[in-house]
Amino acid sequence: GINWNSETYVVDTGNSPDSLYGTAALSAITDYARSTGKRAIANNSWGSSPGQGMDTNQRDVMNNVNTRDQVLYMFSSGNDDVSPVNYPSRWAEQLNNVISVGAVDDRGLRISKSMTNPGAGGASSGGYNWTGNPAWGSNYGAGLTLVAPTIVPSTNINGGYYSLSGNNPSGFGGTSAAAPNASGVASLVWSANTNLVAFDIKSILTGTANRVWQSWGGSNSDNQYGAGLIDAEAAVRRANALNQNRNVASLYNHQGLFFA
Repeated sequence: GINWNSETYVVDTGNSPDSLYGTAALSAITDYARSTGKRAIANNSWGSSPGQGMDTNQRDVMNNVNTRDQVLYMFSSGNDDVSPVNYPSRWAEQLNNVISVGAVDDRGLRISKSMTNPGAGGASSGGYNWTGNPAWGSNYGAGLTLVAPTIVPSTNINGGYYSLSGNNPSGFGGTSAAAPNASGVASLVWSANTNLVAFDIKSILTGTANRVWQSWGGSNSDNQYGAGLIDAEAAVRRANALNQNRNVASLYNHQGLFFA
């Protein structure tokens, strides 16, 4: 994966009898981090419909004073193509250890339903134009922290390729694919400087994010991109620099050293 030295701990989330969901799932991650003393990047791809699901119990689990420096919660923003992002992703507005992740294609464009509707131009990735059935778009607006790439070749639990309906080759898409990409980068950054806490990682990722809309002279109206496109190299460099000299670290951003 993106951080090849990290361990993986899996919590089965869903609606089946042996799955955990919501507060119980978040508590399982928090309890694991507390009992092992390990730092954790908690990747989550679940949530409520837009405008619903504000659960303060979930907020309180993530904001636990004993573990909030130790666990960084990553959430997909949702695939409804609306503003704002879904809960619990939206807790990123209030909590320093929560990140809401939206999705862009390989041109750096936020993916919308107008791109993924069958018969539309499609979202660009790997030389293909991807549509969806049903169409989907990355949620944006209040709560969105940053964006990450989506639509990637992926294997499923049986070892075969994950099938994204109607496309060839098969791939894994949606903000559910963007969030684990961002989680992998966050884990890599934390491994570069283990003296940091969860808030530091969030600050590094947002501070070094690439303002992709500037490349085509656009704007970030309605917070469609949050801080921008996650930049693994710039973020790791800043984390390393913070371990050496905080004044030098402040010179790093998404364009590299010494650029404004």
